Amino acid sequence: MASAIGQHRHDHHVTEEVKKVVKFTEKSPELKPELCPDPKDRAFVNFNANHLKDPEGFHGMLFFGSKDTFYISHLPMFHKPHNYQAILEVRLKPEAKAKYLAKLQEKGGYFTFAPAGEFVLPQMVVGKEGFGGSLVQGHFERGGTELLETDLEIVRTVFYKQINDGDKKPEKERYVIFGKDGEYFMAHEVFQRPNVDEIIPLPKDFPMTDAMKADIQENGLAIRDDIEVKDGKIKVEKSEISYQEFYRETGDLR
Repeated sequence: MASAIGQHRHDHHVTEEVKKVVKFTEKSPELKPELCPDPKDRAFVNFNANHLKDPEGFHGMLFFGSKDTFYISHLPMFHKPHNYQAILEVRLKPEAKAKYLAKLQEKGGYFTFAPAGEFVLPQMVVGKEGFGGSLVQGHFERGGTELLETDLEIVRTVFYKQINDGDKKPEKERYVIFGKDGEYFMAHEVFQRPNVDEIIPLPKDFPMTDAMKADIQENGLAIRDDIEVKDGKIKVEKSEISYQEFYRETGDLR
């Protein structure tokens, strides 16, 4: 599949092409602190109510999934208001779902989502505030082609973390594994710079143990630090599996 490797973006913005196909929505009401997530929810690494005071911003998303479950992954940076790694499960309307899956089957590659306006990312995440925008084949800032306008319904938070450049990288790289219905993905957890934002669709022969599946079913994700990704191979336990690169970005995390 196509990839976005080491290409630098100065900021996420709506291109003139995308502006023509999206309608900007009204601002969302402020989310009250008492609606914050349960501290025991493993999806939220370091949430606190102060995140709700962030300024609004345009938050571009990676969009992926090839069956009945779809996800968006916020394109992170180290400066506010983009200093978040956030992965959400979303739902498409039937017509949009059919058109997206048909185009994915025809062309492959990756898709991005350009929201129709600005919002406070933490409010959207914890409030499950759906939003509209443009689903784009390829990257909306790098010559991608607009496929359709649609609304996204937020189903659940898979992973949420405010990125702090002072947080030291652990000795071993950490990966977030999630998915359902036989389709699983692995996201590289971002720490201090330089770093990488990477989503990998796990190959069919990836050793998904019963314990991992149970962890994902119960908690929505599994965290692993015993995986090495290098030279087109995923090394885990005693296995070495080839994988096809999907999305990998280093430019915004230097």
